[in-house]
Amino acid sequence: MSIYATCETCGEFAHSRTHKCPPIWLVWCPEDGETIDDSRKVRATDAGEAVEKWAELDDEESAAYRIVGGQEARVCVVPADDKARAPQRFAVSGEAVPQYYASEVEG
Repeated sequence: MSIYATCETCGEFAHSRTHKCPPIWLVWCPEDGETIDDSRKVRATDAGEAVEKWAELDDEESAAYRIVGGQEARVCVVPADDKARAPQRFAVSGEAVPQYYASEVEG
Protein backbone atom coordinates (compact mmCIF):
# COMPACT_ATOMS: atom_id res chain seq x y z
CA MET A 1 0.00 0.00 0.00
CA SER A 2 1.37 3.39 -0.98
CA ILE A 3 1.55 6.06 1.71
CA TYR A 4 -0.69 8.14 -0.55
CA ALA A 5 -3.39 5.51 -0.97
CA THR A 6 -6.89 6.04 0.31
CA CYS A 7 -8.87 3.40 2.12
CA GLU A 8 -11.51 1.79 -0.10
CA THR A 9 -13.92 1.60 2.86
CA CYS A 10 -13.74 5.03 4.47
CA GLY A 11 -11.96 7.17 1.86
CA GLU A 12 -9.42 8.44 4.39
CA PHE A 13 -5.72 8.36 3.64
CA ALA A 14 -4.40 5.01 4.80
CA HIS A 15 -0.93 5.96 6.00
CA SER A 16 0.04 2.44 6.96
CA ARG A 17 -0.98 -1.18 6.78
CA THR A 18 -2.41 -0.81 10.29
CA HIS A 19 -5.01 1.76 9.19
CA LYS A 20 -8.28 1.50 11.07
CA CYS A 21 -11.40 3.15 9.65
CA PRO A 22 -13.13 5.64 11.96
CA PRO A 23 -16.46 4.49 13.39
CA ILE A 24 -19.78 5.31 11.74
CA TRP A 25 -22.07 7.88 13.37
CA LEU A 26 -25.73 8.60 12.64
CA VAL A 27 -26.51 12.32 12.36
CA TRP A 28 -29.92 13.91 11.80
CA CYS A 29 -31.62 17.30 12.12
CA PRO A 30 -34.95 17.24 14.03
CA GLU A 31 -35.56 20.89 13.02
CA ASP A 32 -35.84 19.62 9.43
CA GLY A 33 -38.37 17.01 10.52
CA GLU A 34 -35.79 14.23 10.50
CA THR A 35 -35.65 11.29 12.88
CA ILE A 36 -32.95 8.70 13.45
CA ASP A 37 -34.53 6.77 10.56
CA ASP A 38 -33.58 9.69 8.26
CA SER A 39 -30.05 9.98 9.61
CA ARG A 40 -26.95 10.28 7.49
CA LYS A 41 -24.12 7.83 8.11
CA VAL A 42 -20.84 9.65 8.66
CA ARG A 43 -17.41 8.22 9.48
CA ALA A 44 -15.60 10.28 12.10
CA THR A 45 -13.31 9.90 15.10
CA ASP A 46 -15.86 11.47 17.47
CA ALA A 47 -19.37 12.93 17.61
CA GLY A 48 -18.24 16.53 17.06
CA GLU A 49 -16.31 15.64 13.92
CA ALA A 50 -19.32 13.66 12.68
CA VAL A 51 -21.53 16.74 13.07
CA GLU A 52 -19.02 18.92 11.23
CA LYS A 53 -18.85 16.43 8.35
CA TRP A 54 -22.67 16.27 8.31
CA ALA A 55 -22.79 20.07 8.04
CA GLU A 56 -20.39 20.07 5.10
CA LEU A 57 -22.43 17.42 3.30
CA ASP A 58 -25.69 19.24 4.07
CA ASP A 59 -24.33 22.47 2.59
CA GLU A 60 -22.98 20.66 -0.48
CA GLU A 61 -26.42 19.21 -1.20
CA SER A 62 -28.25 22.51 -0.80
CA ALA A 63 -27.83 25.47 -3.10
CA ALA A 64 -28.67 27.67 -0.09
CA TYR A 65 -25.52 26.76 1.88
CA ARG A 66 -27.46 27.53 5.05
CA ILE A 67 -24.73 26.65 7.54
CA VAL A 68 -21.80 28.50 5.97
CA GLY A 69 -24.33 31.22 5.19
CA GLY A 70 -24.66 31.89 8.90
CA GLN A 71 -27.69 29.80 9.88
CA GLU A 72 -27.15 27.49 12.84
CA ALA A 73 -28.52 23.95 12.73
CA ARG A 74 -29.26 21.78 15.75
CA VAL A 75 -28.57 18.12 15.17
CA CYS A 76 -28.52 14.81 17.01
CA VAL A 77 -25.80 12.17 16.77
CA VAL A 78 -25.32 8.61 18.02
CA PRO A 79 -22.81 5.88 17.23
CA ALA A 80 -24.23 3.62 14.51
CA ASP A 81 -23.44 0.57 16.60
CA ASP A 82 -25.37 1.92 19.62
CA LYS A 83 -28.65 3.36 18.29
CA ALA A 84 -30.33 2.84 21.68
CA ARG A 85 -27.97 5.34 23.32
CA ALA A 86 -29.39 8.78 24.10
CA PRO A 87 -28.35 11.11 21.27
CA GLN A 88 -25.84 13.86 21.83
CA ARG A 89 -27.15 17.22 20.69
CA PHE A 90 -25.04 19.77 18.88
CA ALA A 91 -25.51 23.24 17.48
CA VAL A 92 -23.46 23.49 14.29
CA SER A 93 -22.56 26.70 12.49
CA GLY A 94 -20.03 27.78 9.94
CA GLU A 95 -18.78 30.68 7.94
CA ALA A 96 -17.83 31.34 4.39
CA VAL A 97 -14.38 32.88 4.22
CA PRO A 98 -13.59 34.43 0.87
CA GLN A 99 -9.92 34.43 0.03
CA TYR A 100 -8.31 36.55 -2.67
CA TYR A 101 -4.84 36.61 -4.20
CA ALA A 102 -3.08 39.30 -6.18
CA SER A 103 0.12 39.19 -8.15
CA GLU A 104 1.71 41.99 -10.10
CA VAL A 105 1.87 41.59 -13.85
CA GLU A 106 3.73 43.58 -16.46
CA GLY A 107 2.04 45.74 -19.06
